Amino acid sequence: MLRDGAADFFRLLLEKKLHCYIVSGGIRSVMNQCLSMLAIQKDIENIESCFTICATEEKYDEAGRLVSFLEPRVTSVDKADSLTHEKFPEIKLNVNALVVGDYILDLHAGDNLNLKTTLSIGFFNGRGDGTLNEYLLAYDIVVLGDGSYRHVADIVRKIISGDTKCSYRQVTTSAEYSQFFTKL
Repeated sequence: MLRDGAADFFRLLLEKKLHCYIVSGGIRSVMNQCLSMLAIQKDIENIESCFTICATEEKYDEAGRLVSFLEPRVTSVDKADSLTHEKFPEIKLNVNALVVGDYILDLHAGDNLNLKTTLSIGFFNGRGDGTLNEYLLAYDIVVLGDGSYRHVADIVRKIISGDTKCSYRQVTTSAEYSQFFTKL
């Protein structure tokens, strides 16, 4: 299941011709299906042109039954090994990157890439691998609860527009508990 606001994020990527590498410990075919369903539900054409999925792939037998997972498997621990220039030579050297994750270990997804600048956004829902304070120290931006991807899209819009004002603020984004901490 994709977070609320994912459609806005993918529309923005398509509109601005930005490409996204989704590095996930999930199963690749399930992720492809979720994104295809999102495209149909939200009427987003060519959604597959704005992302590449790097995730665990399955192996099926002749009858179409799942028999195993192909190596290497992608987990939070080895995401950096999954996203490399050798595997994805189209990733340019010395570029800026946005890393979004719900585990602190997700921050390392781009470690094997020669990145110029990395902005990190973490979703803290209390089920990950650290405390809120650890997330605030590790990520540049932390969204609490099962927050919306609209925050990510809004930040990308600000970056594209050249709005680089720095602030340290907390903004309540809904009546629930989704709060947005930034130190841009």
